[in-house]
Amino acid sequence: MMELAADIIVSGYTLEERIGAGAAGEVWRAHYGDQKVAIKFMSDVPDPNGKFARSIQAEVQALGLIQHPNIPHLFDYDLQSTRRYVVMTLAEGMSWDVLIASGAAFNLRLDARLELLRQIADALTAVHQQGIIHRDVKPGNIRGTQHPMLLDFGVAIRQQEMSTASSQVGTGLYMPPLGDALDEHSDTFGFAIVAYEMLFGRHPFYDPANPPTLLDETRRMTTLRLRQHDWYAPTRLNVAEVPTDLRGVDLGRLEAMFVRAFGPRHSRWPDLEAFLQALRETVLTPENAPYLDQARPPKFDEGEALKQAHYTDHALAEHEATQHPNSPNRQRLFWSGLMVAVILFSLVWLLIMTHYTI
Repeated sequence: MMELAADIIVSGYTLEERIGAGAAGEVWRAHYGDQKVAIKFMSDVPDPNGKFARSIQAEVQALGLIQHPNIPHLFDYDLQSTRRYVVMTLAEGMSWDVLIASGAAFNLRLDARLELLRQIADALTAVHQQGIIHRDVKPGNIRGTQHPMLLDFGVAIRQQEMSTASSQVGTGLYMPPLGDALDEHSDTFGFAIVAYEMLFGRHPFYDPANPPTLLDETRRMTTLRLRQHDWYAPTRLNVAEVPTDLRGVDLGRLEAMFVRAFGPRHSRWPDLEAFLQALRETVLTPENAPYLDQARPPKFDEGEALKQAHYTDHALAEHEATQHPNSPNRQRLFWSGLMVAVILFSLVWLLIMTHYTI
């Protein structure tokens, strides 16, 4: 098994330092001559169900199809060795989950944050145009403010595979309500949550005081909060919770933008470009212009509660909650079925023998 360490050379790439790690593998900063790259290595733990192998293969297949300046370029890969890997563009800068949770997002002007969102929206549109569903759009999978990158295609699939795909893949806090199909519209739903966070500095549905744990439980929370209008809607925030660079905005109109983005599939924005254009026209107004240079993080009642692990996990490698699900263990299913059959047969035989004995 390949041992990873600084200064080790892998297919001509010199490893520098590990910059991310997760259950599915680890990511290293490396260079090839003057070119800086990121290398994602598959985990070296046993992978009997092949989920780690499928994850890195999905990354290779997606990056090989998509050419976009805000998506890592695929340089090289090895899917045959014992320690499979993929080489891609190195994404520089802070992960957006850290950017939001730390309040550093408000060091950027509102128009600059909207421009970053536009670039990621354009990247996600390019993904969908190639017939690919990302399935894990969230701040932790976006990095950088100079040149933002949409990352982590380890659970991405082709659109034609959706009918047989598991619904237990993704990050629950960025998935649509229960009952919604998990397709390109679920990607855009996740993006709308990211946009809300970049504007308001908090998740629209998540309550740190009462966090859900299971994926379906999280989606059920989203469903109920939207149905009951029990979310952090802009018009329901107190003054301290509204970022200072939104103080001149018509919050009712801004809320309507997100109500549509979070609403039923058939009534959502036709595309991300239309959604972002509506946001720009709503917040970049003459009335709000005096506030654009006064950006300060809002103050929440939860205080430090937002800075939980969910918001500060900024590893580049896949989070355990977003891996491919395990494949069924056919041998285990066979023996379990056989055991059930034996037990049932024994019970029937016992009843028959008891009847004839009487």
